[in-house]
Amino acid sequence: MNFIDPPSYNPPLWLRNGHLQSIYATISAPRATPNYHRKRISTPDDDFLDLDWSFHTPHKKSQTLVILSHGLEGHSHRNYDLSLK
Repeated sequence: MNFIDPPSYNPPLWLRNGHLQSIYATISAPRATPNYHRKRISTPDDDFLDLDWSFHTPHKKSQTLVILSHGLEGHSHRNYDLSLK
């Protein structure tokens, strides 16, 4: 099994707090405009799960998968997801 090394990122002194990082990303980070392909999966309890796939590099083959998971009421058009590149 492959393990991910601990990150070596050191935030700026004024963004040491995770809450401040979230606020900064919400109000000032640039927003991407990805092209999504949505797949809806129905669940046995009459609910659903939406999976949004974005193929950022259409001309290149990539073996990388990134999963962004948010809260129960979140979605792929929220500022915090759109600010991630």
